[in-house]
Formats: sequence, C-alpha cells, structure tokens
Amino acid sequence: MSPHRGEVPDPPKAPESVQVMDTGAQPFLTRAERRRAREVHGADAELPPVAHLPRYLSLIATVAGVIFVAVSAAAGPIILLLALLLGSLIIAWGWPRAAGLPSPKGSSAVLAIASLLLMGLVAAAETDPRLRWASAALALGLVAMFIHQLTRRDGRPRLTESVMGTSLGLVIIASGAAYLPLVHLTIGPQLIAGAMAAIAAGCAADLLVGMPAVRPWLLPMSMVLGGIASVLASLVVSAPALPPAALIGVSAAALSHVTRRLLAPEAGSYSSQGQIATGIASIAMVGSLLWAINALVVR
Repeated sequence: MSPHRGEVPDPPKAPESVQVMDTGAQPFLTRAERRRAREVHGADAELPPVAHLPRYLSLIATVAGVIFVAVSAAAGPIILLLALLLGSLIIAWGWPRAAGLPSPKGSSAVLAIASLLLMGLVAAAETDPRLRWASAALALGLVAMFIHQLTRRDGRPRLTESVMGTSLGLVIIASGAAYLPLVHLTIGPQLIAGAMAAIAAGCAADLLVGMPAVRPWLLPMSMVLGGIASVLASLVVSAPALPPAALIGVSAAALSHVTRRLLAPEAGSYSSQGQIATGIASIAMVGSLLWAINALVVR
C-alpha cells in the first residue's frame, strides 16, 4: 500500500530466515549521534552485527568469478564478452537486494538494460579507443533509471537511496566493461590474470572479519596478499614487469575488498542473492582500475 501524504514509510526489515540480520537499536543515527557514538564506543559503534559476519558464499562467488574471467580472457574476445555479460546480468539480478533498494525489480531491469548496452557497444568498437561509446551507453542507463523512478507506483519512498544505489550499480557494470579492450592487447590476458590472482588472494582477509582485533587490518592484509599473488602470476605468465604487477595486485585487491565490505551493513547483503552479486561486483569494479593502470603505467 502506498504511504499517505505526509507519512514516512518504515525502513525495510531483514528477512525472517536469517536471525542475525537484526540491525540493532541505532541503524539510523543522525550525524551528531554518530560522531558521539564513535567517540564513546569506537569505529564499529554504528555498524549492525551483520556487518561483521563472514560471507562465505560471496568469497566462493568471487573466486569462481576470477577463474572464469581469467580463462575467458585467455580464450579470446568473444568468450570474454560472454563471460562479462553473464557477470553483469548476475549483478543486475542481485545488486538491488544486496543494497536494500526499495524497488528491486525495476532497478534490476535498469541494470540489465545497461549491461546489454554497455557490453554491446564496447564490443562493437573495432578500433581504439574501444570505450568511446561506453559513456553513451552509461548515459542511456541513467535515463532508464530516472524513467523507472518516475513510473514507480509505490509512492517513491527512499527515492534518494534508490537513485544512489542504482547509480552505483551502473558504475560497477560500466567498470566491468573496461576489461574488454584489454583482451586485444599483446599482454592484455596476462594483465587480467594478474588482477584476478590478486582479487582471489585478497579474499583470504575477508575470512577474519569476525575478529575485532584484526578487523582494522583487513584492508592492508588484502593489499599485501594481492600484491604477492599478482607478482607471482606475472612470473608465471612472463608479463607484465614486476613493478606494474605489484601495483596491479595491491590496487586490485584493495578495491575488490572495499567493494565487498561496502554493503556489509545492509541486511540483504547477507542473503544468498546479495552475496553472489556482491562477489561478482567486486571483480567488475576492478576493470576500470586495470584499464587505467595499463594506460598510465604499463604502456
């Protein structure tokens, strides 16, 4: 039922099937209250318990995804295109649930349309710059997002949250499309393999999220593991040089870890659908980073 004029709808509750998703007594604090809570109780004061639970399914999805992307990049542009399109559709399917968006079906439809546009237009570019139509596809995705908001029939509660969450999903899918130009380079598959090795190795740090003493060090830990894994991968495949490989490993592992942790306080991120989508999103988010490192450092 749509809320009456002047009424503020209640925030969505956690699924009843997962009891640990209780967001606690203070999930919606003001900024001043958050500052006071941090001063008294520390940095974790405003985070619900679900934020500190290991997400094993998300890690499995991440590791399976990096293997799939690395093998697809070695197999050629068409196989990589299909792999990335599949991953983007998985993100479109699960991202609204993971982010707790108020109109998940419409947001999924917007992300799916953007996935088809982005992958299709980037793959259609046969010469450099191969990402020249990506901005147009992303703009059309934004138009679709606003049309979806205008056509919502639920009174449009949490409109800003819906727009922000869907926009972030569009950014992640667009970043995943940046893997496609790399496969056409001589050492492109090797670059992708190094980044995938770093992401997979960095996942090990996520297993320790339930330990308060170690939690502040999870990001540096994932960066160290990612850097080592990328350097070892570069030695195995003979490219790139060790300094760029270390940079790729540290950066890719860090960004992937941050992406997985970003939605940890959301109840839906602990669901199976949310965990799978978050794991795949943590791979896609690295695409634009890898493209930038190649353009600025490797070349």
